[in-house]
Amino acid sequence: MKKHISRLLSLLLVAAFVVMLFPAFAVPASAASPDNVVKRLQRMKEKYPDGHYWNHYVSEPSEAGDVLYNSGDERFAESTSSERSCDYHGQASAKYYVGKRDCNYFDGGMQCVGFARRVFYEVFDGHRCSGLTPRKDKENIQPGDYVRFAFHENDVYGHSVIVTEVNGTKIKVVECNSGGNCRISWGGEYDLNVGVPAVGGGNYPFSYFCHADNYDEVNSLDVDFYAELYYPHGGCNLRSNNGNVELAAASNGFDPAVIWHFVWTPEGYEITNLQDWNCLDAALRGTEPGTNVQTYEDNDTPAQRWILRRDSGGRENCYNLAASYRTSLVLDVYWEGQAPGTNVQLFTSKSNAAQAFELRRSGYIEAILGAMRK
Repeated sequence: MKKHISRLLSLLLVAAFVVMLFPAFAVPASAASPDNVVKRLQRMKEKYPDGHYWNHYVSEPSEAGDVLYNSGDERFAESTSSERSCDYHGQASAKYYVGKRDCNYFDGGMQCVGFARRVFYEVFDGHRCSGLTPRKDKENIQPGDYVRFAFHENDVYGHSVIVTEVNGTKIKVVECNSGGNCRISWGGEYDLNVGVPAVGGGNYPFSYFCHADNYDEVNSLDVDFYAELYYPHGGCNLRSNNGNVELAAASNGFDPAVIWHFVWTPEGYEITNLQDWNCLDAALRGTEPGTNVQTYEDNDTPAQRWILRRDSGGRENCYNLAASYRTSLVLDVYWEGQAPGTNVQLFTSKSNAAQAFELRRSGYIEAILGAMRK
């Protein structure tokens, strides 16, 4: 991206005369189409590639899959292998698995269940399948939904998938444990009226599906966009000022310091400032209220990943930005300040005006991007 810096800055100069023609506007809610959920699923392929295995290397007995399951230990939930499947799916002592590869665990399940629930968790910003009410109305299944095939809801035997595409009664899916021990597979196709092949012959029928309770919220945001972070309580924008994030007076002019590039990753949005080309960053990955917020060079850490959620205070068109590694901490304007120069920090979510921001896409940003594409 940095190779475009000089060209983009030149285009910013051109943007001055178009500013008045293209006022800022809040990022709109999505239509009924699940386009942005599908885009998130497509990006998940990079993290969980087709043909890899959702498992981990066992270095000590406490890391064996059954031990993880019994203790609810999710530490290997993002682990994959490009070469080796699980060595054994069956009953054995924990010591047996040392030096081998074994199943990961997540949200109450291993193998197909745990993997599908992990994908669901990442696509839907930390919401878990296990807390949702199972649904039977399969005609309403959408991309991103968790689908369970089994003879009954509590059957330990069956198969779980995440839907990537719907065409009538047929679905395409991402799944694990199909075609190999914990092998990840994209593009499998099943008919909801037929089911999936069962161990020992026949088919597991459709049992139920889970639909994220924040589905519309997730689908309302694109995976890649530019916007100002507007602070309605003070009528200001957030800017980077020599690496510190603070309030800046809103104006009709153009200022790359108040323009942010939002790119979704499975860990949260990476948000880059267009003036210094550094990322929105929680200083030293702080875990206490009052942690300073800055811009810092891209280091691909949780301190630079943000979860966007509709404002918990119910303010129209507003969002809270939660730290991915501690979602109880959100972007916060110090003491609900309103003056330019007021500092921005992390603070415990309070549902107040200091934590509510609009994502304002601006006409001049769109004009610049249009020019860059030519």
